[in-house]
Amino acid sequence: MTTHDWPVIWAGPEWRAEVSAWIGDVLHAKGCRITGPIEQPRIQFWSTQLVVPSDRGRVWLKQNNAGQSFEAALVARLAELAPGRVVEPIAVDHERGLLLSPDQGPTLRERDGGTAADWTRVLAEFGALQRQLSPYAAEIAATGRPGLRARDTPAYVEQRIDELARLGGGDPRGLSREDAAAATMALPELVDACTELDASGIPDSLQHNDLHDDSAFPSVAGAAEVRRFRRRRVEPPVRRAAHRERVDGASARHDA
Repeated sequence: MTTHDWPVIWAGPEWRAEVSAWIGDVLHAKGCRITGPIEQPRIQFWSTQLVVPSDRGRVWLKQNNAGQSFEAALVARLAELAPGRVVEPIAVDHERGLLLSPDQGPTLRERDGGTAADWTRVLAEFGALQRQLSPYAAEIAATGRPGLRARDTPAYVEQRIDELARLGGGDPRGLSREDAAAATMALPELVDACTELDASGIPDSLQHNDLHDDSAFPSVAGAAEVRRFRRRRVEPPVRRAAHRERVDGASARHDA
């Protein structure tokens, strides 16, 4: 199955009927019932989601493509390791990568984008989550989430430069010759930075890699909770902050 097959499958009646039956069984076992039509707000090549009205509020079903199907198992494990910092799933189907989660209300983007105080809280909460998870890097990786240690980064980047350069500038994913050459010239600087980071003693932890205002929301208690873990890696927690100045957001609820 290729990546491009997934949107076709997710748009089909067979998949919809099979997953809707699973949702109904899960909710029935928990004393809930579906109260209206199930909607499918988004189908993208990496994932889709269903919105399910129930007598206990909306719930969200998410399924990723095969390359990112680890997210369901990862979120379930994170909820065990750091309760209250990520949204606890209602149910997970590990084999199919199905993730059923309760609605958490509006994200920062849906609200107003978030104030400086909101973002201070989001970043502080995610930093606390990283520290809390640092002893469990091996367990997180065991859910299927690939890691990227500092010492392995230069080789990974060099490989990616080569792969993207082969696509060429005519492909929207590709690198032009000029960009590939510039990236290659920067590799020695990356090697030095990664060597310094590797020697720092900072432990590996969960790196979000997709922190923005549509994947973060304040919880009822006022703390920030985190969603969307399909792009997460086990790597040095300072990597992302050093890589870019603009900070995005985070959470585990209803985003595809």
